Amino acid sequence: MDNWFASKFFDSSPALQRTEQNCSKYTNLLVVLPSISPNGNVCFQNLCNEVLLWRQLRHQRILPLYGVNVELFQPSYCIISPWMQNGDIGSFLRKSNESRFDEKLNLIREIAEGLSYLHGLDPPIVHGDIKGSNVLISDDFHCCLADFGLSFIETQSNNTSSSAHIHGSVRWLAPELMNPDIVPTETGCSKTRDIYAFGCTVVEVLTGRPPFPEYKMDLHVMIQVLKGNRPPRPRECFEELWTLIQRCWS
Repeated sequence: MDNWFASKFFDSSPALQRTEQNCSKYTNLLVVLPSISPNGNVCFQNLCNEVLLWRQLRHQRILPLYGVNVELFQPSYCIISPWMQNGDIGSFLRKSNESRFDEKLNLIREIAEGLSYLHGLDPPIVHGDIKGSNVLISDDFHCCLADFGLSFIETQSNNTSSSAHIHGSVRWLAPELMNPDIVPTETGCSKTRDIYAFGCTVVEVLTGRPPFPEYKMDLHVMIQVLKGNRPPRPRECFEELWTLIQRCWS
């Protein structure tokens, strides 16, 4: 990374400085190095926000952050985390024998554990992009929440009319984030967006398909959601679980 990154941020931020230096401890581990090209101050600030939030998280259902490297792929930078050879939960269930209904329920429970940890922090952390591709499976077949690029700390100052956090993957996105005029905008800046997305992710895990797979275009999905439609009940979903999913969407 260029000298501006190092001098303006690392020198003034001991927290991220320590994160970068700690990379040397993991030289014998298999890691993933997603390379991010610099694109002005906005991209830089987003990286800073993601890393400084992620590095505070310590839980068995959260993908660990090993560090940030600013030299390996200059002028790009990379975030260093463990390599999850089992991939995300969708690909894992498709290619493994661990797709029995009881196994799916265990994985769903572990996703809920990760969310419960984030939401139980003081102040709470909103993940902001809960979906199957952001749930990775560890070598011992447990869930880890990943990708904190849209995450933020829930504070009272978030509960104002602002589009700062109105982002996410459309098929898992709550209706108030698609059209803030329908529901007060502050709802989109709270834990409720994760709860809605969790309900969609449960359906995704049970069916092996993303929400509204019959629609190829996200625009059509938005139209359906804003009309009040939701993914149908999966065939193997028992009554108590379906009630829970519907409560996530209410």
